[in-house]
Amino acid sequence: MLPTSQLWFPFSYVSLLFGFKSVDLLQTFTTMKSFLLLLALVPMFSFSQCFMNYFYVNVESCDPVDNKFDITGYVEFQFPPATGQLIVEDCNGNQQVFNAPFTSPTNFALTGIDSDGTTTGCTVTAYFTDDATCSTTSGTFNYPNPCVCTADAGTWTDTPSGSTTSTGPYKLCFGDELTVSSNGDLTYPQDFSATLTTITYDPGAWLLVYSCPPTQLQPVDINTDPCFMGIASTINGVWDIVNNVGDGSTYWYVPITMYSMIDGIYAVSINGGDWCYDMGPAYEVTFLEEIIANEVPDPIAETVTVTVSGGMPAYDASDFTISNVQPPTAVVSQTTIGNNGTFTISNVPCAANYSFTVTDATGCTHTFSNAITGTDVISACDSYTWIDGNTYTSSNNTATYTLTNGAGCDSIVTLDLSINSNTGVDTIFACDSYTWIDGNTYTSNNNSAIYILTNIAGCDSVVTLDLTINTSDIVTDVITACDSLTWIDGITYTSSNNTATHTLTNSAGCDSIITLDLTINQSSSVSLIETAIDSYVLNGQTFSQTGIYTQTLTNTVGCDSTITLDLTVEYTGLEEQYSTIRVYPNPVHQDLHVVSDQILEGRFSIYDIRGRLIVQDKLNSNGIIEVDAMTSGVYYLVFDAYPIRLRFMKE
Repeated sequence: MLPTSQLWFPFSYVSLLFGFKSVDLLQTFTTMKSFLLLLALVPMFSFSQCFMNYFYVNVESCDPVDNKFDITGYVEFQFPPATGQLIVEDCNGNQQVFNAPFTSPTNFALTGIDSDGTTTGCTVTAYFTDDATCSTTSGTFNYPNPCVCTADAGTWTDTPSGSTTSTGPYKLCFGDELTVSSNGDLTYPQDFSATLTTITYDPGAWLLVYSCPPTQLQPVDINTDPCFMGIASTINGVWDIVNNVGDGSTYWYVPITMYSMIDGIYAVSINGGDWCYDMGPAYEVTFLEEIIANEVPDPIAETVTVTVSGGMPAYDASDFTISNVQPPTAVVSQTTIGNNGTFTISNVPCAANYSFTVTDATGCTHTFSNAITGTDVISACDSYTWIDGNTYTSSNNTATYTLTNGAGCDSIVTLDLSINSNTGVDTIFACDSYTWIDGNTYTSNNNSAIYILTNIAGCDSVVTLDLTINTSDIVTDVITACDSLTWIDGITYTSSNNTATHTLTNSAGCDSIITLDLTINQSSSVSLIETAIDSYVLNGQTFSQTGIYTQTLTNTVGCDSTITLDLTVEYTGLEEQYSTIRVYPNPVHQDLHVVSDQILEGRFSIYDIRGRLIVQDKLNSNGIIEVDAMTSGVYYLVFDAYPIRLRFMKE
């Protein structure tokens, strides 16, 4: 039995008269003692109104023995009515009835409920029939999913059509078919769509195919069966198995119930891994080879020599039966032969048609008919001189010649000539060189070399070489770059290199070997620290404010030349005006003092030598700026209200 679901529903006492506070059932004894004391102080009032104070509901799991489940629990109450009934009932009317007098707690058990898996949001209610206000209802829960598979493949009808007389295992003659159909008593798997919301419940039956009888049956997953080959048909419940292959193979066809035909889902797992489905009987079907007759008529001798193969004899070495030989004058040498067996029909008159019927042990039948004419089948090399005196240098199947047999009848012979000598051209594209079937290695184009082979007919086969030699490329990639270069090989080079290689394919399909010839030139940089009056000109660019500026030019090797200008611009007349502002100590370690003979207003900023803002604040009343957290180096102090910059060094 799987773990059960438990629903706890604790309740509070209902409020008493005169607004007494509700008391929780699970309160401590101390609280209860206070409550009892309170009741003792007001004996003139009667607290006899019925109320439910605790409801415990336990939803058990589905029992795989009978697909049922139980709902158990107990209910606690105070001051129940003295008459009537206590009824515990679920949402589907499953109930247990208790008659007065009532005892709290009362245990209940709603048993034998079907596990349908489709009832959702159900509740259990306990109530007294003689006091409609005294009731309680549980929280919601779902019925368990079914744990017993109800799928049943039912019965099936199998009907062969065609020549076969087999009744199972079936031996289908070539062109025969076997129809398998349900008798309509199939039971589909249960609907689990209430919980399997992503799968469409679309039940039916499909046909599976196996290479041997199935061994993995319900509740095991069919995909674990080593003989399982796949799906033979997705049509629902009726199938035609046709022998249109005629290869002597044997397969087993098995109907199976489907949970969802539209989604291709055959089963749903229940009970922690059992698959819910059912399979019908396994139909063993052998696809017999087509019956073939090779007929060789001899109009001169008035005979036909016949070789027969296929059918049941090709499968189990049984015999063919020869019957219905025509014309009436004909005589057959034997009426029973095995697979690839031969018999002769004689006494076939001039220009007469003949026929015969071949039947095997399973009823496969084929009737052959033809006219007794002659065909002279010849295979020759290069050329052939036939009975008509003509020499043929190519295949021919239209030439005829008339002979006279011993009975004085004309016999028309048709030539079926195959000239097997052949020539061919071996067209080859190669890179740089190629060694051919003659053992020679060619390094240039050639369309004159020949070689003689022997074909399957034993004739000469002259092969002419048509060779095109394409050449590989060797290329040097000359590159000049600044600082670094990522080449076609994916490697980043930071220094000059003339040894790296990479192989590509050229337009002719041959190797293209590229050698790198790389020169790495270096970018350059210079830093300038300048002080100017009013403005400063650098490489044609004028700067009129204090700051750090960058110019990028091109150096003598074509790479960037970066100039960093640390510029202090002093303005005419300002030096005297603000000459009394100074800082100390300089260098400074912790506290930088700013002194002036005037009141310094506004915001100050501290920049490093690269012009990055480090600190921005208002100067405090004592004129001290704390710089102990700054790293060592040169810094500039700038006031928003005064166009000067004071340099200091942080130790």
